[in-house]
Amino acid sequence: MSEEFYAGLIGSFVALLGVLITLYFGQRQHEQNLVHERLKLKEEREFTARQAALIDAASAIVRFTQYFLSIPDRDIPAGGATADELLGFGVASNRLHFYCSQEIIEAATKLGKELNVSYGKAIQAKMPSMFLAEDIKVLDLQIQNLERLNEAIQQEISALLQSKPESQQIAAHRNQLAIHHRTISELHGLKAAKFIEKYHATESCRDEMKRAIKGIYVAQLDFLILARRELGFDIDGDRYAKFMNEQTSQMIIHLESLIDDIRAKVRHKLDQ
Repeated sequence: MSEEFYAGLIGSFVALLGVLITLYFGQRQHEQNLVHERLKLKEEREFTARQAALIDAASAIVRFTQYFLSIPDRDIPAGGATADELLGFGVASNRLHFYCSQEIIEAATKLGKELNVSYGKAIQAKMPSMFLAEDIKVLDLQIQNLERLNEAIQQEISALLQSKPESQQIAAHRNQLAIHHRTISELHGLKAAKFIEKYHATESCRDEMKRAIKGIYVAQLDFLILARRELGFDIDGDRYAKFMNEQTSQMIIHLESLIDDIRAKVRHKLDQ
């Protein structure tokens, strides 16, 4: 009886020990699964954030490039403000410092420097045409003021012809009208000359833009190749660079041909 009791007790203990061991290893496996899931979620969040930051930076580059190509023909932000397109890339590139590798940060910084230098040179080249645009506005105001004065003088002449047709003031007014008309004609001549001068200044700015665009595309290409590697999307960098460089060169050649054609037509029009 005693032996059976101890045998049963030992059997129960062994069974309980087996349950405890099973629970222990089950808990260990559960904890390991939790750690693995947390790590997986952390990696997914980091990848998503890194991907979003890189896509945002790539989009900002496109917006800046489109803006940069239009600088010769657009008004520059007043008050010394920096263009939103340039600020947009600055903000997007700063996000890369939180999520991306040192290699990406260096490439983005190099690209940002290229954009800033190119933008500064373009604005410097744009300034002569900006000053000429202001001169043209001043001439327009002078012409408008003289035309308003002429309208007022005409009204006075009409009133005098009805009330005092013999008044000597009529001749004085007509003489003043003639002086104003001559001045207006001279101002229109100055304005036309300013327009031509502004055109040449704008084309000088366009030449600066053409010189800078190649460097921007090269820096952009390096950044995009590194961005794909950062996300683990392997690509044949040499093949990709060769293809993109060929496309960029063709685009620049087409742009230069288009600009040369427009300039030839404008020169023909100015010579007529």
